[in-house]
Amino acid sequence: MEHRWGLRTSTPGKRRRGCLACLALGLVLMAGLPAVARPLPPPESSNELVLEEGGQQHFLTWGGAGQAHLLVRADSRLVVAFPAENLGISLWFGPQTRVRVAAPPVMRAVPRGQRLEVTLSSQNSTMEIRDAVLDSIRTIRDRQTLGPAGAEVVRRDRRAFARRHPVPENWASERVRVASGRWEADRVNLDGGVFRALLLLPPQVRVEHREEGWSLRSAAPFELRLVAEVPAAPLSVTPPEELFTAEALALEDPRSRAAMRGLAFLAPREKFMAGSWRFLTYFGRDTLLSLMLLDPALTPGAYVRGVQSVLARLSPTGQVAHEEDLGPWAERRRVAGELFGVVLPRSGQALSPEAIRDLYRPIHDYKMVDDDFLLAPALARLAERSPQTLCELFADPEALRQVMLNFGHVLASAEPYGQESSWRRTVALYPGESVGEWRDSNEGLGGGRHPMNVNAVLVPAALRAIVAVLDSLPEPQRETCRKSLPGARERAAGLARVWEGARQDYLVRLEPAQIRARLSRFLEQGPLTPSERNFYRSLPVEGVRLGDFLEGAPALEGGLEFPALALDAEGRKLAIMNSDVSFELFLGEPSADRVGMALRLLELPYPVGLRTGVGPVVANAACSPDPGHWETLGRGAYHGAVVWSWQSAMLRAGLARLLPRFRQQDPALAQRMETVLADLAASQERAGDLAASELWTFEVESGSWQAIPFGTGTATSGDESNPVQLWSTVHPALVLRERALLRGARAPGR
Repeated sequence: MEHRWGLRTSTPGKRRRGCLACLALGLVLMAGLPAVARPLPPPESSNELVLEEGGQQHFLTWGGAGQAHLLVRADSRLVVAFPAENLGISLWFGPQTRVRVAAPPVMRAVPRGQRLEVTLSSQNSTMEIRDAVLDSIRTIRDRQTLGPAGAEVVRRDRRAFARRHPVPENWASERVRVASGRWEADRVNLDGGVFRALLLLPPQVRVEHREEGWSLRSAAPFELRLVAEVPAAPLSVTPPEELFTAEALALEDPRSRAAMRGLAFLAPREKFMAGSWRFLTYFGRDTLLSLMLLDPALTPGAYVRGVQSVLARLSPTGQVAHEEDLGPWAERRRVAGELFGVVLPRSGQALSPEAIRDLYRPIHDYKMVDDDFLLAPALARLAERSPQTLCELFADPEALRQVMLNFGHVLASAEPYGQESSWRRTVALYPGESVGEWRDSNEGLGGGRHPMNVNAVLVPAALRAIVAVLDSLPEPQRETCRKSLPGARERAAGLARVWEGARQDYLVRLEPAQIRARLSRFLEQGPLTPSERNFYRSLPVEGVRLGDFLEGAPALEGGLEFPALALDAEGRKLAIMNSDVSFELFLGEPSADRVGMALRLLELPYPVGLRTGVGPVVANAACSPDPGHWETLGRGAYHGAVVWSWQSAMLRAGLARLLPRFRQQDPALAQRMETVLADLAASQERAGDLAASELWTFEVESGSWQAIPFGTGTATSGDESNPVQLWSTVHPALVLRERALLRGARAPGR
């Protein structure tokens, strides 16, 4: 398979002169060619991906012996993340430690799990280990974001449980042992499975135990060997030919090759995983959006496996599971008191094998509201591309039953607004929850309760998709669906027409005087440096500098229109410009006016619009009347003025989807779409290696847009970006979509 995965460069084909569409789309295809992977050294096999981001080394490897992601941040931590059961081994270093990977890791098969071995190089003569966490990735993630307390709370809950029931000695917390030439930490599961982190040391290294941890000392820098082992069997690797179409496998540009490697790591046969290292398990929203974005590059079989993984985790009422808690994290929640149906023996009694198994059963989370409305559109895409594959899926009675459960949930959720078209009857976050859709940080919706993307786009899109799916089935299957969910097609069609009006509840309009006042306040009082203020004031806005516009020069004479990010609990519009117009472009049926509104947001530079030189920001709070949003949705916020790879990809995929229609209906608008498509692709090129990561932020201190990693700089929060993210691996599908557009532009008569 090496020839399929090898990173090679290619030269774009010749473009037809005199065709604006061809020129713009040719620029799209040329953009983004620099390789995402920077070998440190080169991968030894086709099942490896080597990256460096924000000073962190990343080695991903997958195969029959196991799958793991090794992350080394030289001055703070080492993490080995295993997709199986979402397990991890982590070491936390003292501030003077400097560790690098000396040679690529190798995977070894072990009887009850899997093992990674790697040679490390200490750049100093002293290496300090402050903590070892051998547990769920969720626990390690909390250790990273919350500090030592993030892991200690898990140990505390286990120690409390251990006072009530007999458990293995080193279950509640890690045990460290030191011997000649070795430092070892281990911990066991309740069933006896062993986690182990073993450092094999050269003879000259001395190990000293101190109050703050362990010190490994030598007279000079030294190399050592790490053995990281977890008690879970590997997942099943999906061969490239089962995952990707022949057209995708034939792509030769480095970004597509690297993206396909990343997806191969995240897409074992059992499920698609959201991202590595921090979200290395199933997420429903991520799976469904990624399937649709990846559609041209995935085989129908791989697409269906993704859908089946979602169906297998539906709630009894048809809700899509957001996330699953596995292994030690499921155990951790249950021993902390959230038993989820587990029956424990009386205090003092040992746990039975059945009780132990129950403690580790997966727990599924259904608190998100957006993913419930993504299954039907994903099925509609499958019906459009491969009706036979959809029929084969529905031939399974259990799969059909699960789909009808979800369709019933969608219809029930849409009915209240269908009866009374009031914002109060739209879909809101669940009571007591601060999150409920993709902007799932606590501040991501700006305090909103009724998300725009859900109500203005996803609900009507799901209703239309129900109609499309049912219409695509042969009569025997349609009849089965009618019996399972009577009247579903007619109800969905009627509700879809009513829900098309929901977008009006979110429309924000600002006149030029309001724009001047709000932007002036942001530039004067916002969290900006003098050089940032000067940079923004120098940006061109419809023929004048922003600074001149703020001082009265004519521009933006038509004002600004954009959809509010959300409505708050009182129905007030949160006037935060956002990239969620991507949902309408990709899943909706927008008019020319609405496409034009979206394009304007992407044409105007931040802080007037969404455009930066390194990609569109997902939120721009500069015109919000609430100055608190400047910080909570700023450049250091996970869902703030930062660039998300998948949102940029959805904007591109949505424009590519709509462009053929507007080439016929509105050539001037189509020309703007082509220009924005080219600009989105060029901005990814300027983002460089970061373009395949989960998200990135930017700085302008140098007088130009510069992409910087999220979570590793002083301007960012405790969160950090995943270097490999499921919905950030969609570049091959973008290339295939845009090549198809280019072929259409070159067709005779154009």
